[in-house]
Amino acid sequence: MNKPIKFLNAQADNATCVWSVATFGAIAEYHSTPEAPASGLRQDKALTLTSDQGGMRVTYHPGMTLVAYEGLSKVPTLWSQGVSLCLPADQAKMAGNAVITERGPDTHAIRSDGQGMRMFDLGIGAPHMDACVRTEDTDLIDLFHRFQGKPLFDGCQELVTALVERSPTRVFSSALARIEVHTPIPTSDSETPHGAHTHILPDLLAHGRTHAATIPIPDGWLPGLNLFPPNPARGTDGNAKGFDLPTHDAFQAIMADFADSGVITIKDRVRTAVLDGRGPETMGKLDSRLRRTALRVALRQIRFTDGASDNLNAWLAAFEPNGIALDE
Repeated sequence: MNKPIKFLNAQADNATCVWSVATFGAIAEYHSTPEAPASGLRQDKALTLTSDQGGMRVTYHPGMTLVAYEGLSKVPTLWSQGVSLCLPADQAKMAGNAVITERGPDTHAIRSDGQGMRMFDLGIGAPHMDACVRTEDTDLIDLFHRFQGKPLFDGCQELVTALVERSPTRVFSSALARIEVHTPIPTSDSETPHGAHTHILPDLLAHGRTHAATIPIPDGWLPGLNLFPPNPARGTDGNAKGFDLPTHDAFQAIMADFADSGVITIKDRVRTAVLDGRGPETMGKLDSRLRRTALRVALRQIRFTDGASDNLNAWLAAFEPNGIALDE
């Protein structure tokens, strides 16, 4: 078993790992909850997870590569982290429909009770993922037929309203994965459900980007699946929680396997310099945003792993825009 597949199988056993098929402005998330625990099926070429809220199938592809990364949280002492499964752009292409399109019966449903139901592409126009709805609701099917060939958010409000009210199964798929979600669609003023859910945000879709600029997907590649192992210092709500060193160490091992080697080098250099008492002036100029981000993430992590110090504060004053002090 190769390293990426071994990694994915290990994360399937991690009930707190969040998985997503997404583009910038549309996302389907899948993860286990106490109310809807997941059961898994591992095969030579695929991994499947299912629960009452939905399901996910990952199809292993010989051309896939994994990209582990860390970023800067909006909470100025914390960081984000994740892993993207990517394919070369020519291998990652999906239908790319930009208008509502009937796709025929679903012949790839994760659960047998979804086989053969009608599928309709919502037409989000992403090159690397399709956002579809699966339904047997005749009234909803009639609405899809009425608005077929039109952009979802251009004069199709009756259909959009019906989708939110009836919440049919959403099927978001890429060349690497399919996520199906059965939970209610959250309204603009409701809380996001805990567990499997979907969002489509037209204002973000209008940017035409496949992923956030902060995720270091290599040029010429596209993300087919994202996963988010638990963060050691940040809860699923994005706020600080009690730091857990084993969880931190586990993701650092993932970084060592799948992150940009330059990022690992920068983080090691920063930690060694801070703990050895050398000042920030010894760092020199970094030539990319990726490496500057790695430096700042390393500083934030040192506070949790090694404690605050005057020297750490000197580094933070030099490299954090707001000069965060961590010894208060």
